[in-house]
Amino acid sequence: SMDEFKHNKNKKHYGFKSWNDFFIREFKDIDKSRPMSDALVVSACDAIYVAFKKNIKYSTDFMRVKGDIYSLKDMLFNVPDNIVKKFVGGCIYQAYLSAETYHRYHSPVEGKLVHADVVDGSLFLVNNFYDTNENKFCGQDQVMKSQQFLPNIQTRGICIFKTKEIGYVGFIAIGMTEVSSCIIYDNLLNKVVKKGQEIGHFQYGGSSHLLIFEKKYMNKLKFSINRKTLTKLRSKIACLK
Repeated sequence: SMDEFKHNKNKKHYGFKSWNDFFIREFKDIDKSRPMSDALVVSACDAIYVAFKKNIKYSTDFMRVKGDIYSLKDMLFNVPDNIVKKFVGGCIYQAYLSAETYHRYHSPVEGKLVHADVVDGSLFLVNNFYDTNENKFCGQDQVMKSQQFLPNIQTRGICIFKTKEIGYVGFIAIGMTEVSSCIIYDNLLNKVVKKGQEIGHFQYGGSSHLLIFEKKYMNKLKFSINRKTLTKLRSKIACLK
């Protein structure tokens, strides 16, 4: 409800200067609305489950295949290769944000932000694979069925955190379809960021995001993946076993 968010009922449009100003509205009391889990890894967004995949590859032919289409070298464009290779064989959690949800993102872990970069990508691209089950191209469901394709090609904000407990953790904010604005606050690079701290926001429309974990630490984590309902910001994603 709007009561959870900062606004002014006495002003025109509740005091929001534009659609985007409303879109990136803030909670009045984030600790009350989105209490911090004591888990090691928490949700970076208010989002709905898309995929949880293990054994992520360094490179895939993501333009042609329907299955394993996460390509680390493409997703993590401009990230030093020695860090990218630590994620090979690791795992990815992806979830999307509907247009109505809170659209700021927060650090999923406590760690030093060692890389922060917005990569310009394509707009409106979808994976137009032929769906043999339904005997047709994706059609109206293309954006939703292209979720795992988008991190490879769409405009995205890439953050890499170096943690004490589980090595490097990647976060990618992905603007879907026409959304090409992923803001990462520029005063955070090379600083220790607290778990749950706000690090940036989307703009203007629907979005997706993913978290990436190193192979070396993947099996040391116990994941709590909510596949059915909204996973709330700062709620539990993973704990050390």
